[in-house]
Amino acid sequence: MDLIEEFDEWYRTYEYWYCVRKPKNLLKSVVKLGEEVGEVCEAIAAFTGSATKQAKLETKGQTPREGLLEELGDVLVVVHNIATLANISHEELYSAAQSKAERRIEKINKGLELCRMQKKN
Repeated sequence: MDLIEEFDEWYRTYEYWYCVRKPKNLLKSVVKLGEEVGEVCEAIAAFTGSATKQAKLETKGQTPREGLLEELGDVLVVVHNIATLANISHEELYSAAQSKAERRIEKINKGLELCRMQKKN
């Protein structure tokens, strides 16, 4: 079982989150995603050295890295909620993300090759 399948199995069997707290409204889930992204921004500030943000984490007994991991995990769960509400499987979600990344890499490589050819001329 790969990591995506493991997460999917956990996600679907974790009764409290999936059965009790699972969002039922796509737009509310998108608002929740915005909130979680804001919390990632705060965690990044702590991770990159903001003393006030680090102090806030210290009151929770967390390091900046632990805070960032927690907030990124929250974003991941909300993204999975959105996908579920939109009838998109987690496999489709990750496949689409991988395909898009591959297209970007291909475009970058073509641009680099073009630059190299222009330098030779």
